[in-house]
Amino acid sequence: MELLWWCFTLLQVVSSAIASCENPVISSGNYTAVVFSQEMLLLNCSATSYDQIQWFHLPNGKTKVEPYQFTWCKDDTCRLYDDPRMLKIRKVSTELNFSKFICVASCSATGKNASAHVLVIVQKCATVKPDVSSVQNVTVSLGETATLTCKADMGTCYELSFPNFSWDGNGKDISELNTTNRYSTDVKLNDTGKLVTTLTIRDVTEEDLQSFDCILIDDHFEEGHVRKTIFLSLSESRSQASSSIYIAVVATVTLIAIILIVVTFLLCCCYCQWRIRYKCWKPKTLNKREVNKAWDALVWHDDEHVQEASTLLAKLENIGYRVCTKEDQTSGQDLQGLEALIDSSACVIILRKDDGMMMTVLDKAQENKSVVLIQTKADLPPVRRVEKIMNIFKLRCQTNSYHPPQSNGEINKSMAGFLKLYWPSHDTSIFNFRKKLIRDEFYYRLRLKLPKQSLHVEAEHIQMQ
Repeated sequence: MELLWWCFTLLQVVSSAIASCENPVISSGNYTAVVFSQEMLLLNCSATSYDQIQWFHLPNGKTKVEPYQFTWCKDDTCRLYDDPRMLKIRKVSTELNFSKFICVASCSATGKNASAHVLVIVQKCATVKPDVSSVQNVTVSLGETATLTCKADMGTCYELSFPNFSWDGNGKDISELNTTNRYSTDVKLNDTGKLVTTLTIRDVTEEDLQSFDCILIDDHFEEGHVRKTIFLSLSESRSQASSSIYIAVVATVTLIAIILIVVTFLLCCCYCQWRIRYKCWKPKTLNKREVNKAWDALVWHDDEHVQEASTLLAKLENIGYRVCTKEDQTSGQDLQGLEALIDSSACVIILRKDDGMMMTVLDKAQENKSVVLIQTKADLPPVRRVEKIMNIFKLRCQTNSYHPPQSNGEINKSMAGFLKLYWPSHDTSIFNFRKKLIRDEFYYRLRLKLPKQSLHVEAEHIQMQ
């Protein structure tokens, strides 16, 4: 019984195979396919009662057919679908014009087959004017890789040739800029006629931050080409940082320039004021005075001011004044001899600290009504830091009437109305302009108290040195 069952099953399978493919028939029959060059072509072989389909190609003017897969057929050129009845040719070339593609459907059980062919007529494709897409500027950080892209819709009839696209940088061909082999270009054309070209720049430097032009070459354009410009710049964060640094540097330089201008202006104002006051106006106040005194001035000093007194004495004698000190007469060592020197001097210059003899000498000297009190730095009270800063641009001596602190007792009352001067620095360095101005003014104001005798002091000596 089991053997009979197996025999019955085998007979059913054989009869089923004979029934599935007995006489193959191709219902699509022979037909002609007209297509433009570079377009896609889809061939269909509609058959029934078959178990195998094969495709053959018969070129125009040939007698020998070539089975699939054809020698000119690659995976990206033509291929069969999962259904072998469909043959797709991606881009039809003019070489396929008037060639035949033969479809053979066969049945292995009966050994019968059927065939049909498709005549392919290829027409020359009419290209259209390319549609160039708008471009986008690119931002990048230094040291990174930048990719610049241009796109154009060329149409399905476009054939890729070289050159289609070219790249320029600031008017120079990209080959001239590619001295370090960091630039590379690429051109691709897809199935729909989209042409894409890219310019890749590796290890971007500041020299690469410029404008680049992608140029599409095509006869449809009036000038034979169209140009699109892409700007390569730093990314926003880097640009903002650079901008902040630039603004800070400019602000600092501007501030320094303003300070220098202000300081220079103040110095010029002070100098001009000094020139006007002491070179032009003040000399007119030096009226000629005739005196009948043996000495033009008496310099009365103590042991702590010997150096200053020697300097002052030499300066006055150098410009023609007759100056004496208490050592010039023996009697000058005591009070009576000092009073005698005061009587014989047209002016008394006091260069010493307060002591017991000060009141007597001041009372005697006050009768001459020409008394100058000179204070040195050691005699002055300490000056606060703020007052020092306020006096930076004051290029003048303190020459107002003397009004000393009230803590020194009766001597301050006797000294009221005297001319008070401060001993200036005698540093002769040419770089210390301010000290020279103060020193010149000191001697000028001192000479205002001294007599002007044509016999001893010439007119030019009165003017400031």
